[in-house]
Amino acid sequence: MELLDLHADILVIGGGLAGLSAALRARQAGCKVIVAAKGKIGRSGNTIMARNSIAAVLDNKGNKDSIARHIKDTMAGGDYLNDEKLVAVLAGEAPEAVNWLMQHGVPFLCEEGHVIVKGSPGHSAKRVLTVDGSAFKSQKTPGLAIAGPLTQEAKKQDIEMLESVLITSLFNKGGEIKGACGFDRRRERAFSINSRVVILACGGAGSLYPFTTNTADVTGDGYALASEAGAKLKDLEFIQFHPCVTIDSPRLVLSTAPFSDGAILRNNYGEQYMYQYSVQGNMATRDVMAQASFYEINAGRGTNQNAVFMDFGGVDQGVMASKYADIKDYLQGKLKVEVAPAAHFEMGGVVINDRCRTTLPGLYACGEVAGGVHGANRLAANALTEAVVFGLRAGEYAAAEVLRHRPGKCDENQSKQLQCKKQQYSEFLPTHHESNAFRLIMQELRRLMGRHVSVVRYKEGLQKALSEIEIMQERINQTEPHDYRQLLDYHQLKLMLISGYLISQAALQREESKGAHYRSDSIMNSEY
Repeated sequence: MELLDLHADILVIGGGLAGLSAALRARQAGCKVIVAAKGKIGRSGNTIMARNSIAAVLDNKGNKDSIARHIKDTMAGGDYLNDEKLVAVLAGEAPEAVNWLMQHGVPFLCEEGHVIVKGSPGHSAKRVLTVDGSAFKSQKTPGLAIAGPLTQEAKKQDIEMLESVLITSLFNKGGEIKGACGFDRRRERAFSINSRVVILACGGAGSLYPFTTNTADVTGDGYALASEAGAKLKDLEFIQFHPCVTIDSPRLVLSTAPFSDGAILRNNYGEQYMYQYSVQGNMATRDVMAQASFYEINAGRGTNQNAVFMDFGGVDQGVMASKYADIKDYLQGKLKVEVAPAAHFEMGGVVINDRCRTTLPGLYACGEVAGGVHGANRLAANALTEAVVFGLRAGEYAAAEVLRHRPGKCDENQSKQLQCKKQQYSEFLPTHHESNAFRLIMQELRRLMGRHVSVVRYKEGLQKALSEIEIMQERINQTEPHDYRQLLDYHQLKLMLISGYLISQAALQREESKGAHYRSDSIMNSEY
């Protein structure tokens, strides 16, 4: 097998908004940057699937909003479990981040020369901006309007791009991260990537679940990589299940913004049920909406497809045409559509400080892979804000660290090559051969997570999830990959099992219901 030995100042793992922002900022500071992604740069991860909503306080048409209000709303939405320093960075640097996106060719919806601002549940003022994705025909990939211009800029800046690479471990040299190794997903070769600094920007873990809004390559790799290297993680029990994902194909993640303009949720009997679960009704936060819909469906008041209805009949058609053209096109004249909760966003992640440094020297994290910004629940439109704000921060501070230690080339420790080679072959202690075993276990893991670590959790179910994952881990260590494809599947499954275990363990340890984490066996919960 071919082994490529690469060197850079900074290795960015992840090719979405957070990763591209970090890479561009670091490159502009004068660092040599490599970006490695499981798919194509700019198309890997969830950025292309985003609904293009970005929360930022702009001085727009006399809007009386403020940074302080954005902070307050974000803290309240996260049930005050957020790291307030990180929230202050999010809200305070969001306007500058939006300007940076505009300067790099990302288009925003405007009206009469001003960026259009909309409301959204959980936000006390209209501060949601929308990137114009109308140039892209597919409703599944509006985020290309964000990722596309940044990818083109990265190419202009001579950022080295490694596409279709599965990173399998980080190099921990004496407690300091100095690179990573992985495998090419398209042909038989391995990579040893030596760097002064590594930035994790590889997203969340939505595709650990059977029904998700995430792309297939978002499987919790970053949490497993960080944990195995020795970094601290937090709040992994808080997984946001988007309440409004269409059941029928093509599957679409519907923005919750239309609830601020009159949209409502109804069960199969036509009843609008949200006021039974929250005084905010259809303006409740996403976690409450998802839990309410979950209960309606499981109480037998859902549709034949185990869904509920999102009803747009109360939204002015002019408003639908101007603000929600993508949804209006999708409805094709209908006023309602069947939706159900789907795994959407991981609030927790790798512990970082306000400079995106993790608890391991040489390792930074930004975007969804990092924890602390959202607390127990994320407000709509704060995800892309987080990705660009902290992506830029990670790139800036990682570059500053590299430049402080110049002159000199990146470490060229040949033992790292041996470490990567050793990992390829010596980890396997096979006792039998089983075709497609790893893919089958992946399916089992997803079903297990969907059954026991979903919208509503309980002690016995979480204990079962942990027990079953341990059994799966034993099974893969007794199964021999007999070709390169199965070798890739083995490493991917290993990372997924680690992340699934970490999430299940965190959910079991937090016995009270809080935010997006709802324990049906908790006597402390008073929402229902």
